[in-house]
Amino acid sequence: MRRCVSLFGVMVAVFFLTCSVTPPESVVTFSPERPTADDVLKVVYTPGKNSPLQDADSVAAEVMMYSGEAPPQPVLEEYPMKKSGRKWTVSFPLKGKNVKAMVFQFTDGKKVDSREEGGWDIMVYTPAGEPERGAYAALAQSFANAYFMNRKRDLDTALVLIRKELERYPDNVEAIRLYISYKQFKYGKDQKMMARIEAEVDSLLNAYPENLEILRMACSFYRGRDKKRLAELVEQIRQRDPQSWFVLREEWMDILDLRNADRRVKRALDFLKGVENDKYRKQFAEWLVNNLIVEKNWRAALEFVKSCPDVELNARVRLVDWLLDENVMLLDVAEMAKELVGKFRSGEGAKKPVYMPLRYWKRFQELQFARALNAYGYASFKLGRLEEAEKALREAYQVSKGAVESISYHYLEVLKALGKTDELLEVAETLIQQDRFNEDIVNLYRETYRRRFGNTDYVDSLLAASREKAVQDRRQEIERKFIEDAKPAPDFTLNDLDGNPVSLKDLRGKIVIVDFWATWCGPCRASFPYLQKFWEQHKDDPDVMVLAINCWESEEGQKRLEKVKNFLKENGYTFPVLIDALDKVVDAYGVEGIPTKFFIGPDGKIYFKDVGFSGKYMLEEMNIELEIIRSRVKVSD
Repeated sequence: MRRCVSLFGVMVAVFFLTCSVTPPESVVTFSPERPTADDVLKVVYTPGKNSPLQDADSVAAEVMMYSGEAPPQPVLEEYPMKKSGRKWTVSFPLKGKNVKAMVFQFTDGKKVDSREEGGWDIMVYTPAGEPERGAYAALAQSFANAYFMNRKRDLDTALVLIRKELERYPDNVEAIRLYISYKQFKYGKDQKMMARIEAEVDSLLNAYPENLEILRMACSFYRGRDKKRLAELVEQIRQRDPQSWFVLREEWMDILDLRNADRRVKRALDFLKGVENDKYRKQFAEWLVNNLIVEKNWRAALEFVKSCPDVELNARVRLVDWLLDENVMLLDVAEMAKELVGKFRSGEGAKKPVYMPLRYWKRFQELQFARALNAYGYASFKLGRLEEAEKALREAYQVSKGAVESISYHYLEVLKALGKTDELLEVAETLIQQDRFNEDIVNLYRETYRRRFGNTDYVDSLLAASREKAVQDRRQEIERKFIEDAKPAPDFTLNDLDGNPVSLKDLRGKIVIVDFWATWCGPCRASFPYLQKFWEQHKDDPDVMVLAINCWESEEGQKRLEKVKNFLKENGYTFPVLIDALDKVVDAYGVEGIPTKFFIGPDGKIYFKDVGFSGKYMLEEMNIELEIIRSRVKVSD
């Protein structure tokens, strides 16, 4: 009997020990807890039961390092970690890194643990244990712009941290500059607040008349507000630093405003010769390429790219992509794309931005290489060079891993032209099985299969099976996105297009889909046909409401209202639209990019957040999210 009790005691001890070492949420510890700039920092990461890295075979720490200085561009470093039991550990020196604050997240190369868009952060301290000068400002930068870290933008927290910095170091000019910049971004459409900020800016100019950083901050503030004041400030900077970004930018904008494209190109080439900073030259060159693309100035864009060595590979790929889509200047497209392919093969091209994770950069470069191959191959195809086309498009398809539907379709087209029916059928079948197809691919597959076998029964069954599997996979993925510890949605009252106020609190009891958008936003425009279909399916459902909230428009007042109305009318959209005139609601929801949709349950809490346009399955995904909320969220009477 005593042995049984003893065994039971051991089992209980093991149970509680197991629970204690596997908490629900991940845990990160730092040693020392208040590191100095000369310390070696030890980081211990323990994945929780809810972590996507709970069963990872390898883990790396991604560390975004903020210096708290101008320009506020952080540096991302990646450190492979070693495993011991459930813990992952890494140590690295801080000496020589010029870092004042760090934000951590962890990855296995695919999945990321960032503590629900928060990450883990730590500041650098003096030997006396006080935050270093610039530490609070550096941490504030992480909340204002996290770059590729999964940290939710939070300007309120950023402003609190900047105030803490200025309490300790009131003469920190960079912190002052950031403070004004963040307030301007937060209150940009609040005229009363902007008037107060303007007074602060003028006061700072009087207090620091010789400080270039304050002058640059003032330039940023007055751009778009007061042309005369801006010109005065730019002239002050020009006298002391003629190669300043602000001085060069204003001159460059004058060039972009020239109506004649040929004069624009000539002036640009002459101007860039005098720009000493390589980064600035490349940025300006890319602006002009994009400017000419938008205007469809094909010849001028091509002339500029051929004449300007500062146009980087990515901008050149964009140009050949555009010319190919427009079906113009195909000989030039083939020639330039072939040259680009050679540069990618030799490893030439843009350098990885210091703030971008290597995993993102590698995949981005792979896709750019695939696009260059596609441009060369498809231009060759249209020029009748079938063998060259097949070779290039086959490689483009392989490099892209079938993930770019237009490349896959071009490859199928050339296989059809060469009579390689068996290979065409095999590739198309693979694409459908992997759920990487569009309507063009399906139609070509169906047509080819009918010619070979006299019917499309197998195609139809394959499509049905693929769609069913895709639905199941998406449902599982969407189930994982369900926010278990849902928080109440920020309340708001906004006017609809007829000036009638609509309050979220008045919709309690309904499932409300709030979609933030703007007329200039390409992904928003691409998503709207699906949002319209969703609205048509559910507009008569008393338990569902859609609110498309227009935000971040440059126009104001009646001009903005007419622009939104015309956009909706031209496209036949009938879902309800509200105007966030001061952009206060979009800020309250912490939106960093649009479109962003929030699914608010009948209890007023947010259960799903969808960022960006998810593609052809958006309607289906929205209905799955709606169904999940219906089944999992119950409101007591």
